[in-house]
Amino acid sequence: TDGQLATPSRCNGWTVGDVAGHFIGSMSDIAAGDLDGQGTDPVTKRQVEAHRGMGAAQLADELDQASVGLNALLDVLDDDAWNAPAGGGYDGTLGRGIEALLADGAIHADDIDNELGLGHHPTPAELVAALSHVTYHLHLHGYRPVLIALDRTPALTAGHPHAYPPRLRAPACDCLLPPPAPAHPATAAAA
Repeated sequence: TDGQLATPSRCNGWTVGDVAGHFIGSMSDIAAGDLDGQGTDPVTKRQVEAHRGMGAAQLADELDQASVGLNALLDVLDDDAWNAPAGGGYDGTLGRGIEALLADGAIHADDIDNELGLGHHPTPAELVAALSHVTYHLHLHGYRPVLIALDRTPALTAGHPHAYPPRLRAPACDCLLPPPAPAHPATAAAA
C-alpha cells in the first residue's frame, strides 16, 4: 500500500518505497536497453529519486510494463547474445548481467518482506540466481575453490573446477540474504 512504502527498510537511509523504486527502475532501464552504469551508486540514486513519491499502483504498473519488456528481450536472445559482453560498463556477459538482476530482485524482495512481513520466501530459482552470482564473483576475485551446497539449491563451485574444494552446507537464506533487521524505533513503539 502507499502507507507501507514509507516504512523504513534495513537498507541504510531507504524506505521500502526506495528499495522498490531502485529495483523497478533497474528493470525499466534494462527493458528500455539502458545498461549504462546499472548497479553503480549514481544510477541507483537516480532510480530511487525518480520513483520517490510514486504510489503503490504506479510502481506496480511500471513493474508490469518492465516485466513485459524484459520478457520480450529474453525471448529474442540466443546463446551468442547471452554469452556476449553485456556492455554498459558491466564487466561480464549479458547472461551474468541478467543473473545479477535476478539476484538483486531476490535480495530486495527479502529487504521489503523483512519490514512488511508479507511472507515472501525466495523461490529455488531466486536462490540459484543469487548463489550463482555469488560464486561467479568469488571466482572472479580469486577466492580459493569452494563447493557451496545450500538447502533447496544445486551445488555450485567457485574457483578452479578441478580442485577438491571444501564444502559449505547451510540453509540458503542464512548465507545469501541479510539477517532480519531489528525493529525500527517507530515500528517497535507502535507494536
